[in-house]
Amino acid sequence: MAFIDELKKKAGSLPLNSHHVKEWRRDVYFKPTTPHETALVKGQLADDDPAVYFVVGLIVLKALDQNGKRLFKNEDAKALRKLPYQQALTELASKMQARVSDEDAEGNSDPNQG
Repeated sequence: MAFIDELKKKAGSLPLNSHHVKEWRRDVYFKPTTPHETALVKGQLADDDPAVYFVVGLIVLKALDQNGKRLFKNEDAKALRKLPYQQALTELASKMQARVSDEDAEGNSDPNQG
């Protein structure tokens, strides 16, 4: 097996991570963010406030329920940017961008830490 295939297999078996968003009274689940996903979101940024658009774009792309189903549709981004949850969104996006630990890669960590 080629090394890239080993990496893809490991990445495919990573558990869902979660972060409790207290303002929403719910856990939001996600897989670790890939460089491709970061570039995808950055490619859709608006000039007026790219940081906010990045945070919201990442959450729309990555936020899942406990069954792995997306919480938001792409068209929800505009409405999400207008809600008063900037701190919660920033914290959630930060968790989504956290690097994968050795424990996560080996499947030995608690995926619900967060």
